[in-house]
Amino acid sequence: MTSEPHVLIVDDDLRIIRILSTYLQMEGFAVETAMNGENALGCIEERLPDIVILDVMLPNVDGIELCRQLRQHHKWKSIPVVMFSAKSESGDIEAAMAAGATRYVTKPSTLQDLVSVVSDVLGRPQSQAILEEDPPAAES
Repeated sequence: MTSEPHVLIVDDDLRIIRILSTYLQMEGFAVETAMNGENALGCIEERLPDIVILDVMLPNVDGIELCRQLRQHHKWKSIPVVMFSAKSESGDIEAAMAAGATRYVTKPSTLQDLVSVVSDVLGRPQSQAILEEDPPAAES
């Protein structure tokens, strides 16, 4: 029996965390959340996620720096990181990719689009129920 893929969502907007958590759980993911970089590192230390969904704009340590820290740690450098941010300028995207992000998804985006990216990165098909829904957009 395969266990659910473990997703860590790091965002300082509780509304976004709740929406993403619910939607990803419906898709069959185990979800853990953190609202800042320090808490995210603690979560990762306790249990390695299969993927991290990371906002760029976080208090204290921003998402780009957190991604950079993950890439520098020997145990964490292979964890896929999907940046999910309202920052959509090419410079922001380039900085995230240079820091080691696997993919970059801009807000607002549909939840289906984000789940598609997560599933694609993990090599996991989406459920047909989710594919047939017309989900609301997730905004910052």
